[in-house]
Amino acid sequence: MNLKPSVSVVIVAWNGRAILERCLEYLFAQVSPPSFEVIIVDNGSADGAPEMVETRFPQCRLIRSGANLGFAGGNNLGFTQTRGHYVLLLNPDVYLTDPDTLLRLSAYLDENPRLAGVGCRLTYADGRHQVGDAGYRPTPWTLIMHGLGASRIMPGVRGLFLTRLAQTKAMEVDWVSGALFLVRRAVIDAVHGLDTSFFLYAEDVEWGCRMRRAGWELAYLPDLSAIHLQGGTQGDSAALGATPSLRWIDALAHLYSRENANGFWAFRLGLGVGLGLRAIVFALLGLLYASWRPRARAMASFSRHILTMPAPR
Repeated sequence: MNLKPSVSVVIVAWNGRAILERCLEYLFAQVSPPSFEVIIVDNGSADGAPEMVETRFPQCRLIRSGANLGFAGGNNLGFTQTRGHYVLLLNPDVYLTDPDTLLRLSAYLDENPRLAGVGCRLTYADGRHQVGDAGYRPTPWTLIMHGLGASRIMPGVRGLFLTRLAQTKAMEVDWVSGALFLVRRAVIDAVHGLDTSFFLYAEDVEWGCRMRRAGWELAYLPDLSAIHLQGGTQGDSAALGATPSLRWIDALAHLYSRENANGFWAFRLGLGVGLGLRAIVFALLGLLYASWRPRARAMASFSRHILTMPAPR
């Protein structure tokens, strides 16, 4: 009998064969997990990734999209094939190093029926928290607090991202990173899939905000973690402390303009000026410590881009 699985795992892959292979090894090493199926949407890989899946992991359902549909489009295609009560969005560069990850996430949703979904702490390989795994709706306040770095140094201040994680209890958030996000299938049916106008970046932020507007809650478990290489399948640097590309800024600007009807001034002020001030501080630190110089250049690049970009339409 072909029983219906509890969890449908959807992985969108684009090249990165070795990374995807390791991701699947960790996934299938889960101890006492709920029953699950794995759906891999290949977005036109040219490095043998789909052939590796067919050979090493024939239990996975492989969908060859024939083109690069982006993160949103690839996941939406995968959603159409899911049968589980829950759906896990999982990046191929995320490693479930805790053998109870699936069990703990699904059990938390079982116990909290008001939740649309749940995520956990994402870390670098050395265990440091990776900022960007969850956070709050992009408003003038959260962007200003993020841009100035206030949410990093002041307890209780909410910025765009979770940055202070001293506590270990579950936290309520507005969005969870799509790199590792367990969602109720019924919520996907109700609010629909990811917005494909976001080809890459911020689509998970928009999705979470949409779920919240529909009356659902989202949770983040800081005491459970997984390793995220961040950009490992994009050819970006996976080194510790790697910064996002300008494409992330563009996607966030697009989302901010949709979420806020009060103009674009706060986006420029909160991020453009705030990151510019950070660039100055980092440059001064760079006079003493060379490790701060790349951060200063990155912050300066982000600031210039934000202050000169046209308001999205």
